[in-house]
Amino acid sequence: MQVIYLDVLFIVNFVMDCMIFMSAAIFLNKSPSKIRFLVGGFIAALLYCLSILVPILSQLPFYIYDFLIPIIPIVIIYKVKNYKEFFKTFIACHFASFLIGGAIWNGYYMFLSQGKDQNLSLVLVLGIGTLVLMMLYGMSAYIRRRFIMPHFEYIMTLSHKGKQICVNGFLDSGNCLYTLTTHKPVTVMTYEAASELLSTKEKELIQIYQTQGIEGLLEKRGHEKVYLIPYESVGCKSDILVGFMMEKIILEKGMFQKTLDHCVVGIVSHELFGGQDYKALIHPDYMMVS
Repeated sequence: MQVIYLDVLFIVNFVMDCMIFMSAAIFLNKSPSKIRFLVGGFIAALLYCLSILVPILSQLPFYIYDFLIPIIPIVIIYKVKNYKEFFKTFIACHFASFLIGGAIWNGYYMFLSQGKDQNLSLVLVLGIGTLVLMMLYGMSAYIRRRFIMPHFEYIMTLSHKGKQICVNGFLDSGNCLYTLTTHKPVTVMTYEAASELLSTKEKELIQIYQTQGIEGLLEKRGHEKVYLIPYESVGCKSDILVGFMMEKIILEKGMFQKTLDHCVVGIVSHELFGGQDYKALIHPDYMMVS
C-alpha cells in the first residue's frame, strides 16, 4: 500500500505550482508580484490536497479538477479581465506544466536507468523544476534583449534652456502617462540623465518634493512651470512625478528622424529596465504626431 504524506504532497505541489505560474508569466510577458505567485501557488496546492482528502472530490474524473483548480489562482495572479485573456493564460499555464512535468519525468527515469535510488525523486522534482524555470527566464531575457528590444530603441536628443543631451530611449507601448489638465503625453526619464539638462532651480524643486512633498513644492516653485503626473510602475509603489517642459525632442533611429516641440518629461529617481542602458521611456503618442 502506497503511503502519501499530506505535508509533503502540499509542499511539492506548492513549489511546482509557483514554478508553473512563473513560467506562464514569462510566456505571457507579465510581471505579477511575488506575493501573488505565493498566494496563487498556496491556493492551487490546497485545492489539490482537498481533491484527494474529500471523498466526493476524489471520485471525480481527473480532467474536471484539473480544469477547475487553476481558475482561482489564475484570476488572482494575472488579474485577467475577460474570457479571452483567461483562456490564453489558462493555455500558457498548462503548457508550462507539460514542459516542467516532462522534464521532471525524463530526469527521474534517467536516474532510475542508472540504478540511482528512487528516493531522490523529491530532490529531482524541485531541482529540475528550478532548472527549467531558470532556463526559460534566461532564454526569454536573451530573446527580448537581442531580437525584440532593439526595434524599440531610439536616440533621444533633448533641448532645454540652452542645454542639449543625447540619451538612449525605449518606446514603451505601456506608457500611458499624461499631464492632468492639458493631457499632454509624458516621457519618463531618469534623474541621473536629466540632471545634466535641468536648471539649478529645477533640481532644487525635485529635492524639495522628495523631502517636503507636494505642498513644499507648490509653495517654493515661484514662476517655474512644473507638472505633477500620477505614476505607477512594476515593482514600484504609486507616486507623483515632477515634470518639466522640454523645448524640443528629436527621435532618431537609422534613417528615421522626428522632431517634437514642447514635450513634457517626468523625472524618476530609480533606474529603468533594471539598470539597462535606457535612460528614458518614450511615449507612444510621439510616433503618431505628424
